[in-house]
Amino acid sequence: VDSLSNDELKPYYDTILNAAELGSSSAYLYIAQNLDSVNYYNRTPYYKARFQQITGLTPNDLIPKYKKCAELGNNRCLYELGEIYQEGKYGEDPNYDIALEYYEKISDPDFSFLKSRKSEIAKSKANFIQIQNDAKNNNPEALRTLANAYKFGNYGQKIDEKKWLEYLTISAKFNNQQALNDLVDYYSQDQFIDANKAKILAYYDQLAELGDQHYTRELAHQYLNGSRLVEPDRQKAREYYIKSG
Repeated sequence: VDSLSNDELKPYYDTILNAAELGSSSAYLYIAQNLDSVNYYNRTPYYKARFQQITGLTPNDLIPKYKKCAELGNNRCLYELGEIYQEGKYGEDPNYDIALEYYEKISDPDFSFLKSRKSEIAKSKANFIQIQNDAKNNNPEALRTLANAYKFGNYGQKIDEKKWLEYLTISAKFNNQQALNDLVDYYSQDQFIDANKAKILAYYDQLAELGDQHYTRELAHQYLNGSRLVEPDRQKAREYYIKSG
């Protein structure tokens, strides 16, 4: 295939596209696997860049093609969609319930890693319930773990920066050092620093009280040289250098 010109390849790809429209799940699967980010090593010819150039399809068409394929009952497509929603891939939010819907439609209970995938979801759901319960009891590390679930889409949660910041702030109130580190870094970004200087300095002071040498020394450096956060103040620089050990 790699020796053929685009004009010679186009009829081949057109045949596959037509077969998909006529209800061939194998054709849909071939199309989808020319749009995903996986490198396949088998006898099936995959030339993703040329396929996309010739057909006009892009990775944005991946999910719709997999869904068409899944509607035809193709176990591989059902499985791939399950993984996509389990892990939150290709721009889709993680969603365990949707993942399980696809997994449950697979006709072969021993297909690929199906049992393992379903077990992973069950364990993750149970762990998340425990994290939520611990967070309700104001466990600082559980609060931070809950926050990061919403930041990174862990435990099948939809990414939600507002919830991340909410739970991270509560964790910091209970002196979770990493939560304080993350909040200093977040509010020190260019778009936030000017409106949140008092908050940032309060977090730095909290970290100094907790014995965080790195962040305390960082604030000392800023007082010594001046920064967007603070004006130069050699006395305060000295105080924070002493606190940093």
